[in-house]
Amino acid sequence: MLKVIIIDDEEDARYLLRKALEDNFKDSVQIVGEADGFKKGVALLQSVPCDVAFLDIKMPDGTGFDILKT
Repeated sequence: MLKVIIIDDEEDARYLLRKALEDNFKDSVQIVGEADGFKKGVALLQSVPCDVAFLDIKMPDGTGFDILKT
């Protein structure tokens, strides 16, 4: 089972992605965390192991690319 983290500042976007993953891949994907911004996303990735992270490109406090650099 793939462990997934979703990082996006828009709650609706996180919900839609979570719902799509749960509806289509419920037997192969486990969502282990969500964050609503750069700082919380970095903290989450440092504390919760995952196989896949869905990153928003532009958030008020940083970008998905900034997260990749940390």
